[in-house]
Amino acid sequence: MAMYRALWVDPSDKPGEPSAALRHAAFAEGPVSDPGPVVAEGDSWFDYPPHRDVLDHLVGLFGWRIRRLSDAGDTLENMVLGTRFGPGFRRRPAPLDLTLAEMKRLRSRFLLFSGGGNDVAGDEFASFLNHADSGLPILRERALDDAMAYFRRLFEGLLRRVGDEVGDAHVFAHGYAYPVPDGRGVVRVPVLGWTFWGPWLRPALTAKNVPRDHHRGLVRELIDRFNAMLGEVERGSGGRFHAVDLRDLVSDADWANELHLKPAAYGRVAVRLARRVADVMARRPD
Repeated sequence: MAMYRALWVDPSDKPGEPSAALRHAAFAEGPVSDPGPVVAEGDSWFDYPPHRDVLDHLVGLFGWRIRRLSDAGDTLENMVLGTRFGPGFRRRPAPLDLTLAEMKRLRSRFLLFSGGGNDVAGDEFASFLNHADSGLPILRERALDDAMAYFRRLFEGLLRRVGDEVGDAHVFAHGYAYPVPDGRGVVRVPVLGWTFWGPWLRPALTAKNVPRDHHRGLVRELIDRFNAMLGEVERGSGGRFHAVDLRDLVSDADWANELHLKPAAYGRVAVRLARRVADVMARRPD
């Protein structure tokens, strides 16, 4: 795990340069304003070593200056509250502390946030499922309700700290899209230090003997509930939290593996995110 380095995003050393069609689509609705320094905290959608991710495309397409604090594999809980510790059980600071410090140092008014996927994928995914042979409903509704209530509290706590310490700043968070639980992972390349390879969904479904024709519906339910939770946070935020819905933007063919998109799809996500930021900027008083 990287120690939450703060680096300016530079996509020049990654494959996945945007196509002419994507560049055209990026500006089809007009120019995108420069928001000034932007701080980004998140997981692998904002920190994907194999190819360009969302942040790389925001820089490559629009020339934004983005301070990357994201760390592939990170969880929403750790980013906001801090869950990691070192030798002697000494707790490490929550990454949000560094995020807020960078926002204040750069006088950034925009935080891009990608979190929650790792809190429900991998080993955690199995905790939402009953064994299909138990005679119980496969989805543990109460466990999912509790998880979403907790995630909402984390996002609200994030927003509260941003407001208390940074002031009139805006937070943009996306709700992922519908993954294909087909068992694909990332090819492991130890020399590059990649620490995630998957798969993250199908193992739990297989372990719980869930019929194949139920796989897609279960993961769609999780994504729908996560997006609904983000919508609740947005409605209660006084216009400072912005939930970016991507479910209509990503198709099955856009997935590189169970949790990550291909470069072109990350590019489309970047365009939608940039447009949401531009809309907010247009409404802000001078």
